[in-house]
Amino acid sequence: MRKFKLTVLLAVFVSTASFGFAQKAADSITIPAKTISKKDVSNPTIYIGGNMSGGQQTIDALLAKPFLIAKGSESDGIEWTVLSYEVTFVSNGKEEAPIRVTGAEFTDQIKHRIQAAAPGTMIEFSNIQIQSSAGKRTIVQTFMVRIR
Repeated sequence: MRKFKLTVLLAVFVSTASFGFAQKAADSITIPAKTISKKDVSNPTIYIGGNMSGGQQTIDALLAKPFLIAKGSESDGIEWTVLSYEVTFVSNGKEEAPIRVTGAEFTDQIKHRIQAAAPGTMIEFSNIQIQSSAGKRTIVQTFMVRIR
């Protein structure tokens, strides 16, 4: 019985010492990180293919790099990812139902619609959801392109 008590006491001592050491070690770990406040980060600018920010574009230019990206200011140093968005085609004054896209790249449906679009067709990108280390956001401004 005495051996058992000694073993239990020794086990308790080792556990307590190990826990105390681990706690002390955990308190001393420093992880360098940049604290980011959502208020300090401005909304990024939305582009098609990296350089088109709206206006009149040719079909070939739109389909050369068929994806949306979000670029913040260089001073923010934050990389944004496009999660989803809606695309609405407006032709001859008639607005079609929005098409929901997940991810940054245009779907085949969107590419085919752009390919078949007549000059003057407006393409609206809205409800653009983006994410970064600063969190998720929805860009409320509509991003528009007119087919040249």
